[in-house]
Amino acid sequence: MLKDNKNLFSLKINCLETNANGYMFSKIYHIDKNTANIIILEDVFKKDSDYINIINKNIKEQMRQQMKNDENKIYFIDTDMSENDFKQI
Repeated sequence: MLKDNKNLFSLKINCLETNANGYMFSKIYHIDKNTANIIILEDVFKKDSDYINIINKNIKEQMRQQMKNDENKIYFIDTDMSENDFKQI
């Protein structure tokens, strides 16, 4: 569990699937206790805002800064194989 107060309940579920190989992933759910609705990213931004592009730009800036600060850190961004680069959330 991540958060539980009078307005919000958040739950994180860590999963591991194994067959011939392993696959780990997490699912996080945020529930508005007042409406009983699951909150999605769109719900926390103003209607018709360009939040996806703003977030994408910020993520790319963070990737570039982290790679600049640590030569061992590598992200798929600004590479010669741009088809593999981070595009958007």
